[in-house]
Amino acid sequence: MHPERAFDHQLRWTPTDLLGQLDRMGEQPTIKAVASGVVKEYSGVELADLIRGAAARLTDADIGRGDTVAIWAPNSAAWVSAGIACHLLGVILAPIDAMLSAEEARQQIEDSNVSTTFVAEATVQALGQNTPTILLETVEPSKRPIPDVALTADMPIALFRTSGTTGKPKKFHLSLQNIGWNVAVMSESGEFSDRDRILMPLPMHHVFPWISATLPCLTLGAALVLPESPTGPHLAEALKLTRPTILIGVPRLYEALLDAIRIRLRGISPLAVQVYESLLGTAIRLKRLSGGAIGSLLLAPIRRMIAAELRMVVSGGAHLKPSIEAEMEALGWDVRGGYGLAETSASVTAPLGGKRLGSTGRAVEGCSVRIDNPNSEGIGEILVSGPVVFSGYINNPDANTSSFTDDGYFRTGDLGRMDDDGFLFVTGRIKEVIVLSGGDNIFPEDVEAKFLTDPVIAEIGVLEKDGTLVAVIVPDMAEIARRKLINPEEIVSIAVASAAKSLPSTWRLSGFVLSREPLPRTRLLKLRRFMLPKIYDDLLSGQEAKATALSPEDKSWIAEEPQKSLWKILQQEFPDSDLSLDGYVSYELGLDSFGWMNLSLEIEKSTGVRLSLLDIAKIATIRDMFTVVAERLEAGPDDTFTQADSTAAVEKWLSQRSRSETALGWLLYLCNSLIMRVYFRVRSEGRENLSKLGDAPFLICPNHVSDLDALVLAASLPSSIRHRTMWSGSRGAAFGTGFRRAVARSVGMFPVDQEAPMIAIDIAVEALNRGMVQVWFPEGLLSPDGKLLPFHVGVGHIIARSEVPVVPVIIKGTFEALPRERRIPRPKAVRIIFGSPIDPKEFKQGSKSSESDEQFIANKLRQKLLDLAADNGADLRSHGDA
Repeated sequence: MHPERAFDHQLRWTPTDLLGQLDRMGEQPTIKAVASGVVKEYSGVELADLIRGAAARLTDADIGRGDTVAIWAPNSAAWVSAGIACHLLGVILAPIDAMLSAEEARQQIEDSNVSTTFVAEATVQALGQNTPTILLETVEPSKRPIPDVALTADMPIALFRTSGTTGKPKKFHLSLQNIGWNVAVMSESGEFSDRDRILMPLPMHHVFPWISATLPCLTLGAALVLPESPTGPHLAEALKLTRPTILIGVPRLYEALLDAIRIRLRGISPLAVQVYESLLGTAIRLKRLSGGAIGSLLLAPIRRMIAAELRMVVSGGAHLKPSIEAEMEALGWDVRGGYGLAETSASVTAPLGGKRLGSTGRAVEGCSVRIDNPNSEGIGEILVSGPVVFSGYINNPDANTSSFTDDGYFRTGDLGRMDDDGFLFVTGRIKEVIVLSGGDNIFPEDVEAKFLTDPVIAEIGVLEKDGTLVAVIVPDMAEIARRKLINPEEIVSIAVASAAKSLPSTWRLSGFVLSREPLPRTRLLKLRRFMLPKIYDDLLSGQEAKATALSPEDKSWIAEEPQKSLWKILQQEFPDSDLSLDGYVSYELGLDSFGWMNLSLEIEKSTGVRLSLLDIAKIATIRDMFTVVAERLEAGPDDTFTQADSTAAVEKWLSQRSRSETALGWLLYLCNSLIMRVYFRVRSEGRENLSKLGDAPFLICPNHVSDLDALVLAASLPSSIRHRTMWSGSRGAAFGTGFRRAVARSVGMFPVDQEAPMIAIDIAVEALNRGMVQVWFPEGLLSPDGKLLPFHVGVGHIIARSEVPVVPVIIKGTFEALPRERRIPRPKAVRIIFGSPIDPKEFKQGSKSSESDEQFIANKLRQKLLDLAADNGADLRSHGDA
């Protein structure tokens, strides 16, 4: 231990104070535990008696002051009671991460010289019979007095370990004074009251949630809310059922919360996200100008949608980005983010009695903070001193020598600056600073924040490789699918290149690798950066987990139906993929929403099961897919979408239009034609190929590179064809409101529903059977680079069932005018080329490979469009084309 550390402060808090408060609360709820949609409340008396029961179990086991007791279990009222009982008896509490494996837990138990371990019944068997345990579920409430123990300031009452973000964790003790000072400062701050309901989802084996959240909350007499787990659904459940006033979390939890808002709005409409961003910017500006709540009034409906009574969010465990803080403040929440480490009993600075954007507040009472060797910007290592600081690492003299200054200040290893008023601004961590070959110092978190602004990047870890920056990136497959894109690596490349335009040259990435696994993090979600180099090298050399060989049990399983049929479909649809039952479907098979439509059609055709969007949401791996289909078959016939639904949809969209609908359609076509011809100088070629077909029905299949494609194509069709033409469109994009549906019907557009794609195909086939012209974009989505994407199987179904001529169409110029990432079009010239009609007999040659007949048709049609493009001076071939 460091010899200069002295205990020169009075003991301001003891666990006896907490127990007395619980007794005084009587029947008032002190813990609200949420599980399976039910809230179980523990009154002050009930929790106090549970603490006495836990203390009795320890006393009966002859465990007392100076002994060490571990807790290896998820958060619960029993966890809380056991932890407080240890403190009351002078026992050293050694909490263990509930997510550790049994082997890792045993290692920590042995390394900590534990006398016994409180453990949950579900995992007690995993520890083995040689490990002394007490089942938390068997601890009964008791009125038995707790033995009177002499509690002194310097006595160790907890054993913790560092988080391990930069290397192997180090263990250390925290004394009663360390912990008690922090608890007293928090509970006496006046920022919280006994009327608050405090939602605390963080695992209690960490210093911050136990010392700066749980103990002060119970000491104050507020209600502690424990969700079933820290996952999104369980947090939402706890928010709804308990209506908390305060939420305690870590930065990544709040980042996920803000991302969820955008995802939810995006599900309503892309316009909803734009409106939110606009209101958010206005709210932030108004809040800064007014210094009050004027700005947050704009976003009150969003705030109430999430948590009607939430007034404060507290962030700890890592630095909260100013942009995240500003957005949450704009939503109307009082955001508090302090600073501290496990070695400092959590908080050393806190925004108590004043705060500033981006700052972690000022030093708490009794503590001192200074900056060591500051540079020209005032940034240097943060040094701290005070009653909250530990006395040193256990059995680690080298670490202790380097961790304290000669005058007893603890070297945090963090970088920061202080303003003239004493507010601390944390800027990075010394060990995480990357020094490039040119001598530039780079803070990886700053670089990562720039790339994370693109939603297709879910996670990124930046590291140094050969003197430049590289990264491990986890793509957001749901966002990539929502954008109707195909290749994750290609899309991420675009995102990286786009972000790099606004970055200094030294911040740009020279390379990256994609990972399908989340980046390694601590339980408080801090990135374990020391692991990134190996992950990067393994991924770069192709050593990421490959498809694992099927076990004998799995082979037997997929030999049965419906697994056998589904496995055959996957082998046919993805012949070049290394299939694994536990491989991630969206990532390994490159499935977006339209890819799912194709696969769903084949599954329905083979098994009779029509997968809904809810079904697809449940599917992460191929094994999940097989299980969902099997469950649907066992449940009986699917009545979600029946033939009657298809017949009704056909009649709805193909029935004769009213006079007002017809008039509106003529007007819209006329206005569109004028705008397209004037603004984009649309020029069409090969319209004589349409005249050859006379009044016969036929299918028009263009390439798809821009949202302008349908508009310029409509402007190019002869009027004799235009008004008997049917169009297909995404239900979410074109049919979201009653007005949109009315407009769609007036111009002959019907919806493609991802949940029932065969209905759209039925409508298209019936339209052709009735003598109409059908426009169908075989790619189904916009090309990100102007090249021709693979054709989806839906067009093969239409051609096979209708047997009508097919007119291939090439659209040139719309990609330059309005590519997918642009909102306002440029006035570029557009050229439409109608190819010669293709006799449907040409598609009847049959498949010569494992692909289905319908996919064979789709592939052949794609080749026809490639040939037409080449004949007219355009190369639409993608990397996979010969």
